[in-house]
Amino acid sequence: NGLRSRHSYEPLRIQTERVGVLPLSARS
Repeated sequence: NGLRSRHSYEPLRIQTERVGVLPLSARS
């Protein structure tokens, strides 16, 4: 279960990082 949870969380983390970086780039 922990492994499956981590696998599901990986794409979410990447998407969150992208969403977090995009506004920073737009502000610069």
